[in-house]
Amino acid sequence: MVKLLFLFLMEVYSFSQQKSDEEILEEILVKHNLSINDFRVYNSTSERPDYYYCCDPNLWYIIQDNKVKKLVISSEGLTRLDLSGLTNLEKLELNWCNLTDLKLSNLPNLKELYLYGNSALTQVDLSGLTNLEKLNLRACNITDLKLSNLPNLKELDLYRNKGLIRVDLSGLTKLEKLNLKYCENLKEVIISKDVKDKINIEGDINKINLIWK
Repeated sequence: MVKLLFLFLMEVYSFSQQKSDEEILEEILVKHNLSINDFRVYNSTSERPDYYYCCDPNLWYIIQDNKVKKLVISSEGLTRLDLSGLTNLEKLELNWCNLTDLKLSNLPNLKELYLYGNSALTQVDLSGLTNLEKLNLRACNITDLKLSNLPNLKELDLYRNKGLIRVDLSGLTKLEKLNLKYCENLKEVIISKDVKDKINIEGDINKINLIWK
């Protein structure tokens, strides 16, 4: 099966507004010694290329350019990934991979992180992601979750994480949405009392001991 790599190139590079899309694309290809044949181009309704769909998994080194702001990768063969140092990255989607080891240090501008469907992922180090606002861990296998260093987190999706037993969210003072559906073994959740009147919790909370701290 071909491993798929999605790169939002037209949105992640900082170019002059005076340049045409063709000129921007040419700069990207020359810079990384690529051919247009390496990509399939999909156009939006505005006729401006939204992103490039890369079929060669060996080309993912292109993301090491720290100008990247949005990145989406989906590869069943991807088990380890180090994205440390992408200082301009704002949105990251790594859905439906087989990640077991993920390094995300020095991503000061990351606001959205989606790890949907990484069923082999039991833990992820989120320390230092102080600007993170949305975190999606749907259908992972998280057993150990530390979120004390995410002061700006507003949305947390833990749907179908059957390995979770206890979660401490007391440090998330801006949390607005929390999905606990199908966390069948979850017994206790500690939540900041600062969000008690505004948080929306999905799931069978009658079976969970909610502690407001």
